[in-house]
Amino acid sequence: GGTGAAFGFKNLKAVTVKSTTKEKVRFASEASLKSAIKVQRQEMGLRRRSGDPFYAFGTSRGPIYASANGRMPTANYSSTNAMIPAFSELKVSGGQGGVVPATGTAVTITTKLDAHELSGEHWHESLPDAKQSACCAPCPIACEAADRPTIDGEKIRKRPIHLDRVDRPEYETLAMLGANLGLTSSLDVMDGNDACNRLGIDTISGGAALSIVCELAEHGWLPDNWSDHFHAPFDFGRYKQGDVVPWQFGIPELPPLALAMLANSQPGSKELFSVLGSGAVAFSEHVERVTGHPATKLTAHCKGLDLPAWDPRGKRGNAMAYMTANVGASHMRAGYKEPTGLPNASAVDLMEELIESQNSIVIRDSMILCAFAKGATPDEVMLDAWNAITGDDASWDDLMQRASLQWNLARKWNVEHWRRIGVEPMVADLLSWRLRKEPIPAGVAAGMVSFVDDDDEKACMAKYYALRGWKPDGTP
Repeated sequence: GGTGAAFGFKNLKAVTVKSTTKEKVRFASEASLKSAIKVQRQEMGLRRRSGDPFYAFGTSRGPIYASANGRMPTANYSSTNAMIPAFSELKVSGGQGGVVPATGTAVTITTKLDAHELSGEHWHESLPDAKQSACCAPCPIACEAADRPTIDGEKIRKRPIHLDRVDRPEYETLAMLGANLGLTSSLDVMDGNDACNRLGIDTISGGAALSIVCELAEHGWLPDNWSDHFHAPFDFGRYKQGDVVPWQFGIPELPPLALAMLANSQPGSKELFSVLGSGAVAFSEHVERVTGHPATKLTAHCKGLDLPAWDPRGKRGNAMAYMTANVGASHMRAGYKEPTGLPNASAVDLMEELIESQNSIVIRDSMILCAFAKGATPDEVMLDAWNAITGDDASWDDLMQRASLQWNLARKWNVEHWRRIGVEPMVADLLSWRLRKEPIPAGVAAGMVSFVDDDDEKACMAKYYALRGWKPDGTP
């Protein structure tokens, strides 16, 4: 991932900085900075008063939007619209797969989930006393909400007594620990979210790890010496300690129980949870090596980073944003200003906007500006704030050029690393098989893969490389 992943790998817990002077560090122009902040907050106020749902629900409204647009991971990215398909009919299983244009037939849907029940709206309906409870610094959005897990004075669904507070999950968590595991309630997701928070496990990667085991079990592809179940490490919900918990989608107790097993597994052994501790990608590679089954075709990633909860098969141009992000599949490194439609048309025309977006986000992140506040912060306001903080007299083009240099420097480091391990840049940039070759089985994006076809994929890559000033092979 990013800096946080590097810190974790090195067991670095914190960085402290000791001042060499008692003087307060001031901005170059506090008056100009306050003026820029005022403009930003006025825009935020307008959005709040207009009824923008983000200001009421934060990212937790995402399941409704993402599902309606064919982008929410469902049952390990086998589907994208809260519908679980018949796994034997998927292309990876030898079936016809999704509704490919002009050929194929629809895949049977075995289970339909309720996207509304996964959303922040449902969470607030279920916990009517929940309130916006916290924010980052003095942020006017305050997108966090929390409540005590009780209804009419009783713990909801007999939750463990230590749970004296529950936070409203973010969208990525609702999707990856919810629909991605076949769960259909935001209240169920709270348990997995709490487990991740307490155990120090990322909810995206944690959800991806659990979901790939569930799908491998569905296909019957787990190694013979591994069971299609595990034993509950403690009492929870319907399960008592020692009870058999099957690796199946749709079991609300599975995330907290399995995550506890994962966090306490013995590193270095060949047991399921030990191997799973290396993540979904490494786990699938191990299974494929041992069994010969195409387990790696079930993963959703780019450059080894688990895909966020926005499937590129549901949005034109999204695949290239993942493929060109220097950290791997990240939804925080690019964006398009307007809806781009489905990827049944080429995204070549979007490559210039993609680069502008990436460069702009480099500046945003350099200023430690919240991604959610960026939408209410026009480029000219961000520029005014930059100059007010630094004393610089930069133009927006100046900042974009600096951002481009930073982007290319990171790319150069990546390319050197890939070549040391024998991987060419163009190959490293590709999305995993499922995202490129497995058509979405149902819904508004039925039949879609990430590009029109392989030629379109190559054309988009060539256009992007050329606009960045890179060589045709992707080298800066």
